[in-house]
Amino acid sequence: MNLIKKIVDICCNIAGKIGMAAIFILLFLTVGDVLGRFIFTRPIPGTYEVTKILFALSVFFSFSVSQYNGENLGITLIYDKFPVRVRGIIDFIGSVLSIGMFTVAFIQTIKYAARMKASHTITSVLRWPMHPWIYIASIGILVLVIALLWDFIVSIKEMKGEKTNES
Repeated sequence: MNLIKKIVDICCNIAGKIGMAAIFILLFLTVGDVLGRFIFTRPIPGTYEVTKILFALSVFFSFSVSQYNGENLGITLIYDKFPVRVRGIIDFIGSVLSIGMFTVAFIQTIKYAARMKASHTITSVLRWPMHPWIYIASIGILVLVIALLWDFIVSIKEMKGEKTNES
């Protein structure tokens, strides 16, 4: 069990670092573009395209971190009053539905990237192909599914009545 938690932890931490790096690059790119536009009257070409790509990557890679750390918004006024087993059942149902939904999202994102590759879709200014970025974003969804699988395992333990503080 500790090995599984360690693997999930490593995957989510790497995803978090990728998301942070995307935001960091996005910050400097935006500042550089604004300075270039207003001080030197020369904006950085392709900033809008790179901004869209980096923002998408930061979002997709941040999902798993917030899920794994339990930082998603939730209203627990009633939930906290339930016994551990009932909470486990609720978490189990939520995990199964979430795993199913995001597995479908992962598969559809892969298919979308394949369509973009087949149609040779590129960005308008920099002329970058779009499909590699979509494939990279799909990895973020896959890491989210891995984090949800961890929640699924924890919910099974809770359904058995075991109190866990690992979610």
